[in-house]
Amino acid sequence: MIVRSLVVGSIMENTYIVASEETKECAIIDPGAEADRILEEVERLGLTVRVILNTHGHGDHIGAVAAIK
Repeated sequence: MIVRSLVVGSIMENTYIVASEETKECAIIDPGAEADRILEEVERLGLTVRVILNTHGHGDHIGAVAAIK
């Protein structure tokens, strides 16, 4: 299992990338901001995004969902 955390946005929200080492498919959890930075890390790790998960609907947790989608 691959687990990476990124601190994004002006209020420093935690975003997580969780992936299978075998399939290289990942979930992005709480992409609050900085979609480009998150996707650069996904690409750097050689992953494919399969799902975006949000723990709740506050703006600092969902701000980059549309751009990542």
